Amino acid sequence: MLTGGGCRRGREGAQPAGRRPLTRLTVASLVGHLAFELVAGVGMPLASILGPYAAAGVWTLATGGVWRVARAGQLSDDKLLSAVNGFGSPR
Repeated sequence: MLTGGGCRRGREGAQPAGRRPLTRLTVASLVGHLAFELVAGVGMPLASILGPYAAAGVWTLATGGVWRVARAGQLSDDKLLSAVNGFGSPR
């Protein structure tokens, strides 16, 4: 947006929202996988320590945080997000 002085206002240099759609797809796939494990009654990471519903809560907070970081699009978060992408890749 231009002001009377011709200066540009707003977030300069910021990445557009949704810079990492594949990382967000990985997070959404992980959420679906964990929901299936919870409904099916099979194993879920941390469930043997915390219980199934507390583990689901921890995973919800973790995946929600990663979703927000991926949506923000900061370059400084690339190392963290590359690790998350590694968790979601097929072996």
